[in-house]
Amino acid sequence: MDRQVNHIGEFDVAGDGAVWAQTARVVPDSLDQEIDIRRWHKGEWSTFERHPIGPDSVDGVYALTTDSARRVWAFGTTAPPGEDDVVSRMFIGTFRNGRWDDVVVADEDTQELDWSVVGARSGWATVGDLVLRWNGRGWLRQSGKPSGGLPFGEGHDMWALDGDRSVLRWEGTGWRRLKLPALGTRALDSMPEQWLTGLVPYGRDDAWVVGNVGWDMDNEEYEDAPIRARPVAIHWNGSSWACTWGPMHRTFRQAAPDGEGGLWVIADRQYETSELWHLSGGRWTKEFLPTPAGKGFFVHNLVKRPGANEVYATGHVTEDDLVDGSLSEEHRGALWRTK
Repeated sequence: MDRQVNHIGEFDVAGDGAVWAQTARVVPDSLDQEIDIRRWHKGEWSTFERHPIGPDSVDGVYALTTDSARRVWAFGTTAPPGEDDVVSRMFIGTFRNGRWDDVVVADEDTQELDWSVVGARSGWATVGDLVLRWNGRGWLRQSGKPSGGLPFGEGHDMWALDGDRSVLRWEGTGWRRLKLPALGTRALDSMPEQWLTGLVPYGRDDAWVVGNVGWDMDNEEYEDAPIRARPVAIHWNGSSWACTWGPMHRTFRQAAPDGEGGLWVIADRQYETSELWHLSGGRWTKEFLPTPAGKGFFVHNLVKRPGANEVYATGHVTEDDLVDGSLSEEHRGALWRTK
């Protein structure tokens, strides 16, 4: 990776092994970042410059999804130039045949959105309350799904999070809600709260949900203390849920299938480097990413390659083992892959 790249963020992997990713470079002596869309294919990086959309500039790209080295879709926002009260609009950019084609989404519900409500994977996309599906020729609007969920899965085995108490499973013509069990018992004089962060579907009757259970999250007494939470993975076998608690003093952030019934999870420790954990056969194992001695790392996201048992991770290598979420000129963008 080019030394000027300080972080690799949102990305997707195609079945042919091509990785499309958004990269960031910190501009020296400023707080600005230069954003590019790059492709890793056959051992080489290529850069595909984003151009303005009409009079507007590209304000940000929040999600990428691809089906090959020749095509990728970028979901992001535009920003009118020279205006103080900017109303951002969503766009869908398609790169194919060596050029970008962009369509601005006219739906008012897609204005002034942030990255947390935009997601895309395997021919599905969510943009706020808008649900889109690729039919081979274009992105069509889908109906019947509550808002707030991002797509997870491959092909027809698509699932989505629905708040912190249930998940949604695609039934072919609509979505079915599956309610999750309540987790944890009273502690610290409060009932537990739970928040979900990822879904790992293997099929209609085989899926994992990952998240965290916390206590006294709104209590000012614990505002500056370590997060009092415990990570969890919950498995659906077609008729019931089973809970597997994760390692203590960590929170789960993202997850991906390992292709063999288990899962990979990004775990964070407060003020420390992120970690990568593997769940297989009911056992958690901490995995170590290859980094230079004395360096830490931050893992941004995980994606499984369709049709293969390979999982890719993006992020950056840090100068030490402390992570505060910021990005600096000293960081080095990183792309990892399981063997």
